[in-house]
Amino acid sequence: MVQTVSRPLTRAYSEQLGNTEVPANNGTRLPIAVRRGFTEILVEPAAACRMHMVPGIAALYFYDASRNPKARWIDLLGDKDKAIINRHVAGDSGKALNAMTTADAIYMGMKRVGKGWHIDMDASLVNAVNPTTMTGAYSQGNAFTATAITDGTDTGAGATLAQDGNVTIDTVPTTWTTAKLSAILGKNDAPPGDPQLFWFRLTVSATLTNGVEIEKIIPMAAVGAGTITTDSDSLTEKAATEYSVPIAIPEWVGALEFIAQAAAATTANLTWLAR
Repeated sequence: MVQTVSRPLTRAYSEQLGNTEVPANNGTRLPIAVRRGFTEILVEPAAACRMHMVPGIAALYFYDASRNPKARWIDLLGDKDKAIINRHVAGDSGKALNAMTTADAIYMGMKRVGKGWHIDMDASLVNAVNPTTMTGAYSQGNAFTATAITDGTDTGAGATLAQDGNVTIDTVPTTWTTAKLSAILGKNDAPPGDPQLFWFRLTVSATLTNGVEIEKIIPMAAVGAGTITTDSDSLTEKAATEYSVPIAIPEWVGALEFIAQAAAATTANLTWLAR
């Protein structure tokens, strides 16, 4: 007879998601980044909701064209706890973009495609250059192809990265393919390791305010806006019922996105576990 024993808990962290984090099914989406180091979550929603398991960011770079080739690729996941995509934790720090220019870019690589990203800015270090717009492009074969995005980091005053907001891909491309950046940009201008991923590139139309700082970049589920009834990589959760979900591989599940089943926001109790 073989006896199976569950691995003991080593850490736990509890919090409550508010109405903005479990929005109405026609509300503003707000993904919740996975807390690094935890391998399981317990979820108990106050009202019925849907929880989406969002593709993780496997590689994230700020490309600074003003540097020499060996130093251009600044790894935004390179800090010890990968804070730039971590759940809100005291002590996390962001990354200053050092007067991002039209020749610079943010490159995001994923193992699965998503709908976009929530960008959390340092409120004291936002862009004030007007006008500046953000454009997006995705990997298709050995090239980047432009695609329309909606930039929620623009307050409406004409400056991108001026506030927290969602940068969403208007229509998730069906021709999005994995690639190595060396195959697109040339072998002499590619990041270390050069992983084969679904890449997305963000660029700006003018040089930003010096020192603009992104605190977090959190991916969003590859689903459309409005009422969501059925889609892949999601769980339907009943009210006042606790669910256990393993999340051991952050590159595959890097965030969670909750949406209420009804046209009214709700809350949820969330407990992070490490075994």
